[in-house]
Amino acid sequence: MKRFPWTIEQFLLENYGKLMSVEELNGVNKRKGTSCFRLFFEEKSFIVKKAKKKENMMFTKLFHLISEIRKLLFLRYITLIKKE
Repeated sequence: MKRFPWTIEQFLLENYGKLMSVEELNGVNKRKGTSCFRLFFEEKSFIVKKAKKKENMMFTKLFHLISEIRKLLFLRYITLIKKE
């Protein structure tokens, strides 16, 4: 790979297998150190973005919020099914 720190490359290899290709996405600002890539593995693809510390904290908090919302929606869905 050689685009990411060694620990990230090891994590990706151990969890997703062989990396098939890397596509650099538009809308990045290299002068500000912003970079964004789409990684293609055999069965999955996803986007990796270099984030600043504040941005990372925001996404971490949003992840927990979204997880809670998904749980509530799932419970509501199950409740509706049981009523029918």
